[in-house]
Amino acid sequence: MPAINLLAAAIIVAIVALTYPASDSVNYVNVSKDIIQIGISFLIIVIAHRLVKDRGSYLLAHLGFSILFLASVDELMRDLFLSGPALWGYRVQDLMWVGLTLVGFAIFKRTKALTESEGKYTALSSQYLDLLEALPEGVAIGSLDETITFANEKFAKILGLEEKDVVGRKFIDFVDPVEVNRILGQSKTREQGMPSVYSVRMFSKSGERRIVRVSAVPKMNGHGKVEGVISVVTDITERVKSEEEKTLQEREKELYASLLQHDLGNDLQVILGYIDGVRMLAHGMPDPAKDMLESAQAASVRMANLLKALGAPAQPSDEGIGPFLERIASDCEKANRGLSIEINADKGTRNLKPTGSSLLPMAFENIFRNAAKHAGHNPIINVRISRHDGSLSILISDNGPGVPEDKRSKLFQRGHSKGRGGLGLYLTKQILSACGGSIQLRTIEGVEGAAFEVTLPLEL
Repeated sequence: MPAINLLAAAIIVAIVALTYPASDSVNYVNVSKDIIQIGISFLIIVIAHRLVKDRGSYLLAHLGFSILFLASVDELMRDLFLSGPALWGYRVQDLMWVGLTLVGFAIFKRTKALTESEGKYTALSSQYLDLLEALPEGVAIGSLDETITFANEKFAKILGLEEKDVVGRKFIDFVDPVEVNRILGQSKTREQGMPSVYSVRMFSKSGERRIVRVSAVPKMNGHGKVEGVISVVTDITERVKSEEEKTLQEREKELYASLLQHDLGNDLQVILGYIDGVRMLAHGMPDPAKDMLESAQAASVRMANLLKALGAPAQPSDEGIGPFLERIASDCEKANRGLSIEINADKGTRNLKPTGSSLLPMAFENIFRNAAKHAGHNPIINVRISRHDGSLSILISDNGPGVPEDKRSKLFQRGHSKGRGGLGLYLTKQILSACGGSIQLRTIEGVEGAAFEVTLPLEL
């Protein structure tokens, strides 16, 4: 559009220059003023063309300045040439008031639009700030040099400060000094227009270390250039501490298990060696003594197997539930004098394989030992294996006095050590739960003793 104004001015100059002679007395002061006025008008046309985005205001302003531009050219021609009114019969300068009116109306229209837009922007900005304040996470907005220009209350609380004490300071002022270079590196990433997520150690007003996760994105200006950074800051101190404590506990458990395996394992091997030696040397030993040695040996072997299981990862077993329980029952009968365990399996269930772990034998050993302890003399345990949909049901009952009513509700609780139950049944429940199974105390018609139902999912 500015090119049309220049073309029109050039045509006017060419026509006047070819048709009319130059004036005898040129007022060069007026000519200079005319040229300056032409330059200013044309420059304003170019600026309006590039900056005014409202189409209605732009057209009015462009038309108005174009009239002013042509009027200035007309005035210049009249100062330079003896054209008079002969060429066009009227003076373009007379239309200058039209141009000024159009320009004035365009400025008014644009100002009104900007005022309305500014009002909407102010309302939007207020809602935007209210939203940032209401967020449960800390929010900090800053420039590329890490100066904080806005911080919500949550971010200030992480540092133990008020919002006014945070704004104007640099983000790195609150960061562990060893982290500063990494933060500055993150700022370089933001300058390139890329977001990132990272964790950093900060210090509160009281000097307490806080660990935060920062999700930072570039803040763009109206021209699409990066002018700052918007950071969402989440305090993860307690989570990290919990994870560190959990890691420490796991390490302690591993160390404890290693010590158990090493020290107790060695001691058990010594005991087993002594038992074998006694059995070899004691010829003509009475049967009760032989039974006691066999029980001691079985108990020691069980403990050795248990220590081995504690230190070994879970391995899939090819053993069916029937042989699995028979093996455990045999070991328990040897370790507990007078104990008798009968195992019966429904048709097709003997070789089914339950989902389990290396600690699963310990669960059934606890149940069998618990019955041997509380069922009186010559305890008898009956085991019935059946299948229900995708699970195995193992019903274990004994011929003892049963579980007293006042003990039933706390039977599987940790620390309930008086009477039937205690840590053994608590651990049994935990092991079975870890395998995806469960254990419940049942009441069976015709059975006076305790009855437990164990369910285990079948191996896929």
